[in-house]
Amino acid sequence: MNTIEKTAQSVLTHPVADIRSGYGWKFLTPWGSTEGRDTPGIAHKRGQTAAADYELPRPAQKWGEWQVHPQPNAPDGQDCGAGRWLVMKKLDARYAPKGWWPWFAEYRGVIGESEEKAGVSELRLRRVRPQVFWRIARFGRLSGADLSGANLSEAYLSGANLSGAYLSSADLSDANLRNVDLGSANLRNANLRRADLRNADLSNADLRNADLSNADLRNADLSNADLRNADLSNANLRRADLYRTNLRGANLIGTNLSNEESNQESR
Repeated sequence: MNTIEKTAQSVLTHPVADIRSGYGWKFLTPWGSTEGRDTPGIAHKRGQTAAADYELPRPAQKWGEWQVHPQPNAPDGQDCGAGRWLVMKKLDARYAPKGWWPWFAEYRGVIGESEEKAGVSELRLRRVRPQVFWRIARFGRLSGADLSGANLSEAYLSGANLSGAYLSSADLSDANLRNVDLGSANLRNANLRRADLRNADLSNADLRNADLSNADLRNADLSNADLRNADLSNANLRRADLYRTNLRGANLIGTNLSNEESNQESR
């Protein structure tokens, strides 16, 4: 049965949703599911409870095929619940599964919506390449976003505005975060191993239990940051601003805390 036939059958057998359409984001595992294959039965971090698998675009396709919800509800004004698929209107992973990746979504058949998300009866997906995701961050579109658990290992995010972002348990190992604004960001339990954080703004950031081993933090602003129990072993904090920084319980073995000038700081 092709997509047109599926749509026709849905219209004939189920209540018809609002015909409004739009664009948004889906946060799915790499194989297009709302839950991890390694943890069956454990769905979203919070919010939805039922897992779903989505049809992804094939290698030669820009967009995947339109998918029709098997049992769509009639319009009820609710942005979530049974009988609809959830589409986020902004890049916000608060309802995402573990190991998520963002997918661009086009939707139609609005059952209910809010400023945050829409519940829809039909959608199709488009792949978001890592370089595109990084560019969105550099354009400042992710300031204050919930990106907990994000996989940004080796990402090029130099100069990005991630102030106030929720990056708890995110993987930013080996990422280029030079001159990035992470002021007041939540980086609790984040992996920042070997990250380039030169001249980064980490003021007021929550870095409790974060792994910053071998990270380059030269000239970084860590004023008022919470680094309790963080791993800063072999990290380079030369001339970093540590005014009122909480380093209680932090691992400082091999950490460079010198305030002396270095002819290598511009490299």
